[in-house]
Amino acid sequence: MRKTILYSTFAGTFMFGTIFGITNETQQSEADVAKAEDDQMNPALLSQSELQAIINQYMQGTIEEVTLNEHNEFEVTVNQDDETFDVLIDGRSGHVKNLYRREEQPFHSLTATGSAIEQLDAIELALETVNGEPKRVDLTKDHGTWVYQVLVRYDEKDFHVIVDAYTGVVLDVNS
Repeated sequence: MRKTILYSTFAGTFMFGTIFGITNETQQSEADVAKAEDDQMNPALLSQSELQAIINQYMQGTIEEVTLNEHNEFEVTVNQDDETFDVLIDGRSGHVKNLYRREEQPFHSLTATGSAIEQLDAIELALETVNGEPKRVDLTKDHGTWVYQVLVRYDEKDFHVIVDAYTGVVLDVNS
């Protein structure tokens, strides 16, 4: 009888330990998988030096202030040549979402092509310069600077309006 109780106690302890161990291991595995998925979906935030490198791709200014908003976006204030810019950067991917010259309306939103203003913005800027009908738009590199060449027809004449693809400034108009 004593052997039966001893075997029963041993068997019960072994079963309890095995079940507890498997359950605990499963919970740890699930926690590890959840953490790994979270790390993949939410990589670490960018560092100050990474932010400066991103800013340097668009301008040679100095970072004056950095704020992280509730959407994990960095709101960066940059000073360049006595002008102040506000840059919105995704805190995890480094994608520059917007770049604004302070005390002015936003002058562009970055596009996948690397140009600062979109094609429609270039057309709009060209039409503010030459009132007419847009016929063609090309994004080209001119002396190391990306520009939009907008062809506008006005009064039976063609005008070529050159718009800086980074700043949105009309650089030249010729017919």
